[in-house]
Amino acid sequence: SNSSVQAFKRSGVTTPLYLLPHGVTLSSPSTAFDFLESIKMPKLLFFCAREAFRKGLDLVERLAQQQKEWFFIVKALPKENQPAHITSDNILLINLWLSSHDLASLYKNVDILLSPQRGGAFELNCIEALAYGLPVAATRFGCVLDYLTDQNACLFNIETFSTTDNSNPHYGSWATADLNDA
Repeated sequence: SNSSVQAFKRSGVTTPLYLLPHGVTLSSPSTAFDFLESIKMPKLLFFCAREAFRKGLDLVERLAQQQKEWFFIVKALPKENQPAHITSDNILLINLWLSSHDLASLYKNVDILLSPQRGGAFELNCIEALAYGLPVAATRFGCVLDYLTDQNACLFNIETFSTTDNSNPHYGSWATADLNDA
């Protein structure tokens, strides 16, 4: 993303960097997540790959506590990378590898993709959701601004902005979404 290229340059990287075009391949949905149709409340899908804080899992958990009439689906990585604990009864944790057809089923059976990320390199799930016709709600910050706009997504404002020191593996800028705006 443009955001990643700029972050690398600000960090002192002198190696030439290039943006590569990226797209998604759509698959026909399986029936794996058709059971979600029976849940008669808004269903928000959130991806938590690797770093839970950077992806905004704490913000999703706070929203789940505040909005009991919403149902949150957290798609995490298997075992070693899954969130430590999910305590809300309106959160479903899926920590399995999904085929492209099962992932398409997940996108088909939810109402909104939620991405309150504090920073990232590309956030593939946001562009996949758009490709499947799923509305996206994301933090107005960073890499997603390469392809999310006020015309194709709900972008929520930033509550706080900070930078990390170079001892952090994700050195750079961070933005925390304003949950009231979300």
